Amino acid sequence: MVSRDEGYRLARGKEGPALEMATEFFRRVIGVEPRVVTDFVENWESGDLCFPSGEYGECKGQPIDPEKYPMNFVEVCEVTSNPLHHDGLQRVADAIGIEYWDLADANVWDDREGHKQLVAFGTPEFVSPSIHTIASARVTIYVNATSPTAHLYLYGKNEIVRHVREAVLTQELVRGAGRSNDDTFGVKIPLSSMRWTSREGGGWEYSGDGIGQNAVERVLSVLDDRRDADTD
Repeated sequence: MVSRDEGYRLARGKEGPALEMATEFFRRVIGVEPRVVTDFVENWESGDLCFPSGEYGECKGQPIDPEKYPMNFVEVCEVTSNPLHHDGLQRVADAIGIEYWDLADANVWDDREGHKQLVAFGTPEFVSPSIHTIASARVTIYVNATSPTAHLYLYGKNEIVRHVREAVLTQELVRGAGRSNDDTFGVKIPLSSMRWTSREGGGWEYSGDGIGQNAVERVLSVLDDRRDADTD
């Protein structure tokens, strides 16, 4: 486990390189130039990147690697002591499209006492709905910008929200997983169908499902026509 402050410090250290790499990816591969969102309210409500069409993307710096990790970790929410988060549990439920009490009854692996135990999520008083921005943005981008071989996963909104909802309802949330702090809850979901790799600073190569050009066209469709990259 890491402390809350340490968790935020580590996250800030990944944010800049991830945003730079994501911006470069969209410019070179997708052919659009996103604006990095610096306004706090706009960033929280919509995402880290704003595209020329007015659509938004959320960017996460994370040590993803499809050869090492067969699943992707998504932060769902965080228990806080901030009264501003009094309606956070309902906002999480709304964001992923489930009932409040289904979220409260969801299973959580909790190992804060030094041994894992399966408990119910419950109804904590104050919850920061981390998933809110993912559920608001048209695309979510996970970037590993800290290793010689860079990886990038791109999820459409419907795809990632569906994966999170299914994980919450049928699997377990995990508390304090990886390098997140012990107030953070997340789930493991399938890898995105659209993935790219850049080796030793070279160009991006498509490594996901199907044909790379089709993936580019799907992304452009999302950003231009307000349709989701999910095929459902």
